[in-house]
Amino acid sequence: MVDLRWVCVIGITAWMLGGGKLGGGSVCKKTARECQEKAMLSHAVKSVATWRAELEKPISQRVDVASESLIEFITLDNRINGYAERPGVPKLDAGFLADFMAAFNELPPVVLNVVGNRLVGIRFVANLGSSGFADYVYDTAGEVAGAFVVFDSSVLQSMTANRWATWKERTPFKPEPGYSLEAQIETVGLDSRKNAIQYILLHELGHVVSAGRNIHPNWNTPVRQQAASMDRFPFFETTWKFDLAEGTYKSKFDRDFLRRKDVVYYGVARIPGSEMGSTYASLEQTSFPTLYSATRPGDDFAEAFANYVHVVMLQRPWQITLTNDGKVIRTVKSCWEEIRCAEKRRLLEELLGF
Repeated sequence: MVDLRWVCVIGITAWMLGGGKLGGGSVCKKTARECQEKAMLSHAVKSVATWRAELEKPISQRVDVASESLIEFITLDNRINGYAERPGVPKLDAGFLADFMAAFNELPPVVLNVVGNRLVGIRFVANLGSSGFADYVYDTAGEVAGAFVVFDSSVLQSMTANRWATWKERTPFKPEPGYSLEAQIETVGLDSRKNAIQYILLHELGHVVSAGRNIHPNWNTPVRQQAASMDRFPFFETTWKFDLAEGTYKSKFDRDFLRRKDVVYYGVARIPGSEMGSTYASLEQTSFPTLYSATRPGDDFAEAFANYVHVVMLQRPWQITLTNDGKVIRTVKSCWEEIRCAEKRRLLEELLGF
């Protein structure tokens, strides 16, 4: 996932690191919000120059534990936004690293080609607070030059594919007696840690693929600055629209998909477990391929990218099964053979050549 918690934090981060000044420069004279927006790109991890040595390596070798600077960045993000987790340096065993590299190297070559030098690095931390996130890096002209990816190795080390997917997909729903959700992204024989890693990796690489491409608006740039150029973002336009009054994005399906705004992953659940069935019924009337894709434009593309590669290219399963008192009340399957996802499929086929 792309972790957008930091977007409103970078200004405070720069202020703290710069002794009350923006990046160590002059004191900001504007409002806190304006100072934060001005300082968003000031942290060293946001500069492609910080990652220059990584870009000299083959793509599969840009993997390491997080630096002190990156851990500092994530820690401030968590603290200021009220997340209890405090990231640290992980302990990685050889078996885990072997699984991660196998998950990476078994991706279709076309996927790695599309990612290319947009991937400046993959880093591991412990106690991130979610499975992972990706963030843009910029060149000296202020243009998006790529993205880095961070994974919580403490989450990845302990879960098989179906266990992880079930845990993730349950997070938007408040537990209620009798109601349950089970997710399947692998067959029994392939339900491994390696394949859990691969699906999570695909999602984060989806964010990397979007870096610098006109797939969806830049999540670092205020909505009102991008509204005039909506036709630059064909994938975004299939599902989303700009709300200039509120300065945000809205789904084209919000009138009927009333619970979409309450879909929150890795946070405090807002939707009662008894409404899982109706929530997924609403989802199936949209072009969102997964419930997570309904949260924001960036995750819409990343989820579509991951799910398409997983289901269509790798021929793996994807299914959500909802039950009440042990009785199946709804089964949700991938949408790539359905009319509702046809335009997104066309755009992904065009991007990947598959």
